[in-house]
Amino acid sequence: MTEQRLRTMMRKHKDALASKQQFSGLLKDCFPSEPMIVNLMVRLYEIGIFTAIEKTDRVTKDFRYRFVQRLADEYGIDRPHAEYSVDLVCVCYGKEILGKPCDLERVKGKGAEVKSPVSVSLLGKMKKLHLWYLGISILFLSALRLYCNYRERIYQASLAAVSPVPAAQPKSQKKKNNGQENERKQSTAITVKTLADEFAANAIVAEAKYKEKRIIVTGSEPVITEGDQGIVVMLGVSSRQVAARFPNSEQGPLAKIGKGQRITFEGSLETYIVSPHAGVTVFLSDCKLATGH
Repeated sequence: MTEQRLRTMMRKHKDALASKQQFSGLLKDCFPSEPMIVNLMVRLYEIGIFTAIEKTDRVTKDFRYRFVQRLADEYGIDRPHAEYSVDLVCVCYGKEILGKPCDLERVKGKGAEVKSPVSVSLLGKMKKLHLWYLGISILFLSALRLYCNYRERIYQASLAAVSPVPAAQPKSQKKKNNGQENERKQSTAITVKTLADEFAANAIVAEAKYKEKRIIVTGSEPVITEGDQGIVVMLGVSSRQVAARFPNSEQGPLAKIGKGQRITFEGSLETYIVSPHAGVTVFLSDCKLATGH
């Protein structure tokens, strides 16, 4: 059971809460095929529930409600999964490990869904989305891109130093590469519904197809919200959605989008949620509006 594994992990590793990185690593080892549990526990760590439990004299229903509401407001977690994860921490950590008086008798909520062994089933849809964590992987990709650009400049400089080929040669080669890149981008252009349908049909295949690629997406009826880490645009119907996060530098172009207007943008796959009850939500990061919008 999820409760038992979490309780065992916390008792075995007394310093599990020493840092978010350490806590996240232990969770991944404990729940290797349940990324939703890992994600929910890390979010609760970020908003300080473990420290709050240690300081409180009693874990009350008001205490529970406060953190459920923060999960929903700050991370867009749907209420059943927010309630389940908060109950899990309050009962397993507060009541059973710290021995705090607790008004919650047992863990309630959608535990069976969250514990699904299918790693791609992240269980639930996000009704509204303000923020989500970029992760070390995106920082790594950004650093890798800078490094590759640097190596390319060194290579071009070495060619210019040892070869009599005129300067126009690297430019033509660059145009050829740009053309190939444009063809690659064009080949991934897709509608919101089609993209979500691919993940609904086979999320593992879809992830392999779009991982580390720039995806061009077209959709209408965008719903735009702003957060501390960027601007989020939701497109699609409730069961088939795409959540696109834009940097604040795109605020001007996004402000010109009218109600009901169709938009085209490109972004990178970050994560996704596939649930038999809630549908599919695909999350894209580092998004940009296409030229002409």
